[in-house]
Amino acid sequence: MEAAGLEGAALRASSQPRFRSLLVARHGRLVFERYFGDATHETLFDVRSVTKSVASLLTGIALREGSSPVSTPRSPTGWLRATRSIPRTPRSRCATC
Repeated sequence: MEAAGLEGAALRASSQPRFRSLLVARHGRLVFERYFGDATHETLFDVRSVTKSVASLLTGIALREGSSPVSTPRSPTGWLRATRSIPRTPRSRCATC
């Protein structure tokens, strides 16, 4: 990740009317932070249900990589049931195939 590339991304992001911030983390550290319009590091953003999408994405990545996305599941049987229901390989639904 080069500074020029990040600045270019920030410039493109700033041209989007509803884009209010761009933060980039790498290896667990914040490496780039820009705010647009009237937004600052103290601005509260209304994210609505986007949190569910991000959590689902991260859970899927963790499962694909063989990691558990939670260290202590709230419901161990529910967690096991959920992971067992994810097929490891595609299966045909055709009985004669």
